[in-house]
Amino acid sequence: MLRNSDGRRATVDEMVGDWRAVRAEGAVVVASRTAASHYRPFTRLSMPDRVINTLVRARVVSFLDQLYERRPFMLSYPVSCAMALVDVRYNPAGVALYGNANGIPAMWNAFDPTSPDFNPVRAVGLFEQIWIGRGGDRYQVRHYQRLRWLWEGVSIPGTNLRSATA
Repeated sequence: MLRNSDGRRATVDEMVGDWRAVRAEGAVVVASRTAASHYRPFTRLSMPDRVINTLVRARVVSFLDQLYERRPFMLSYPVSCAMALVDVRYNPAGVALYGNANGIPAMWNAFDPTSPDFNPVRAVGLFEQIWIGRGGDRYQVRHYQRLRWLWEGVSIPGTNLRSATA
């Protein structure tokens, strides 16, 4: 539900106009709040935070559903591991989480307890190698946060994930 500055619901033509203005300005890879302020001078429409939050939540839930559908073994991991993987899916850096390049299959095999290559510690190491150096400084800060989430998940006592490879 996009609105004009006077609160009126935006027309299709107005939405297309804003979209074209953003496209003409080019992509900005920064936090969403910063991106919004960057594009504000080029656009006329706004969306209430509650609508934005609903859209983001739906997108994140769809990524989580996709993770568990494609890799059901991730259900046995603590939520911090799923959180790191969903976050990298939501913030891609030129690597397809479900692709076949850049060590991705080896990472998934190392996470999978039924695989002969099961080794969660190695999986986290592969994850680190796959995404290290991608994007700018802000992306790397996010990368290290994801690594903390993964290490937290594979180190939780009682999960036997880390001890299985120690």
